[in-house]
Amino acid sequence: MTTKRNKPYDEIVYSLNQCPIKSRQSRFADVSFKDISPLFEAWDALSQRQKIKAVKDSRWNHYPLTSWTPNSPKRFGEAIGTLVKSIVIKGDEDSNLLEKHSTGVFAIYMLDTVGANARINMAKRLRKSPDTRIRTRCVKILPPNFLKRYMADFCNDKHYSVRNIAISRFGLDNCYKMLLPKIADDSKLPEYPAGGAAYWSRWLCYQAVDLADLEDVKDLLPHLEDDSLDDRTVASILKKISKEDILYYLNNSALSRDTFEAKVR
Repeated sequence: MTTKRNKPYDEIVYSLNQCPIKSRQSRFADVSFKDISPLFEAWDALSQRQKIKAVKDSRWNHYPLTSWTPNSPKRFGEAIGTLVKSIVIKGDEDSNLLEKHSTGVFAIYMLDTVGANARINMAKRLRKSPDTRIRTRCVKILPPNFLKRYMADFCNDKHYSVRNIAISRFGLDNCYKMLLPKIADDSKLPEYPAGGAAYWSRWLCYQAVDLADLEDVKDLLPHLEDDSLDDRTVASILKKISKEDILYYLNNSALSRDTFEAKVR
């Protein structure tokens, strides 16, 4: 699928390619630039509408902040950072433009440079950014009342770092219900929360089940014997069941037997 042409974006990229690289003392040194005036000139030549179109382009997402490869087409993170920091220092309408419209690498440099009010406004706008680096910053910045409002999204984020920060800030006791195994509509079987780091997602799920009351996990009771839940989850749920009822839910796992013995001892 071809990307629709964005002329202001192309002009910024062209100007970046005109910025000469400093000689490197070592092949392991990061790429820096002797002169980025072509970038400043190209930026100043754009109208406000063109600037908005340039910084909103989705190709800035996942753009590296630093490059160690002089020939990389995405080696200009440092130059973009210098431009953004210069705009913020000036504090003119371009700074407001970046606050309201920037994405990707432009937004990251803004979030790392501007004051608290601007950061909060940007975090509200960018909390669903496709760039994990931005979502991670947003979940750190959002005030508690907004964090609570968006907690369901953050708990189900595909990247473990976003989930971890959100849960650490909000408290597992306040959001454990969002992390319990869910009954899938199509299979009618419980599913564990998905995530980039499966072991971490599963561990959080175990903690959530441990914190839950029996009422919170009642939908899982019919599945205690059908092998759709692992032994660790089953044992945790069994601990919540009265000793009179536990006989109805026992399976053959060692953990289940240990839980039963502890109940009736």
